[in-house]
Amino acid sequence: MRKIALVTGGTKGLGKAISVRLTGENYRVYALSRNPEPSLEKVMLIKADVSDEKECETAVKAILKKELRLDLLVNNAGVNDEENILTTFGVNVFGPYFLIKHSLGALKKNRGRIINITSLNGLVPTPNSSVYSASKHAIEGLGMALSYELEKQGVYVTNIAPGAIYDSNTKPLTHKPLREKFILLKILFPMLTREKVVEAVLSVVKSERPPKRLMLGLDAKVSYFISRMFPDLWNFALRKLY
Repeated sequence: MRKIALVTGGTKGLGKAISVRLTGENYRVYALSRNPEPSLEKVMLIKADVSDEKECETAVKAILKKELRLDLLVNNAGVNDEENILTTFGVNVFGPYFLIKHSLGALKKNRGRIINITSLNGLVPTPNSSVYSASKHAIEGLGMALSYELEKQGVYVTNIAPGAIYDSNTKPLTHKPLREKFILLKILFPMLTREKVVEAVLSVVKSERPPKRLMLGLDAKVSYFISRMFPDLWNFALRKLY
C-alpha cells in the first residue's frame, strides 16, 4: 500500500527536493505552500499558510478525507525575518505545532514519522540572527520533547539540523558573508548540498528506530562541539568572526 506524506514548503528549494524524492519511494506526496508552483509531477499541491491553524487543520482533513491515512509529516517550511518575530515564529514554530496537533491521530494509527527540519541555529545561536535562532531553539525543544512523549505510542520524531546549505540553483543560503571574508572556511567546512539533507530524510523514513536528532554538515558538528566543550573559545571566535 502506498504511504502518504505531507511536506510543508514542499514546492521550492529543499522542500521540493524532498517531495520529489519521496514520490520515488512509493509515497503519495502532498506539498503544502502559501504559493504552490504547479510544476511538480506526481506531487499533490495544497495552498495553505502554515502559520494559520485553521488552514493547517483544513489541509490535514482534506488529505485524510481522500487518503484515509497519513504516514509522514515533514515540517520543512521556514522563514528568517529578523524584523518580524510574529511571522518568523508563526512559520517556524506555530506551523509545525498546528500540523502535528491535527495530524497526530492519523500518524498514531500507522506508526508514522514526524521530521522537523531545524537548523544549527537551533543549537548554537549566532549574532545577527536572534529572532531566527530563538524560533529554531523553540522547534528543537518541541521536537525533542515530543520524541520522548510519542515514542511509546509508535510515532517517531526526528529533528534534522543542517549547517550551512548551498543551493546550486540560487546562492549560498547561510553564512555567506563569513565565507566570503574567510576563504579558509570554505575549504575546511564545505557547505552541505540539499541532496545530503534529502538523503538524511530518507534515512529517517527507512529506519526502524530513527534517531531523535541528526546534525548535518561538518560546520554544524564542529560548531556544536566547540560551543559545548570550549565555550570561552567559541565566544572568542564569534567576536572575531562577527
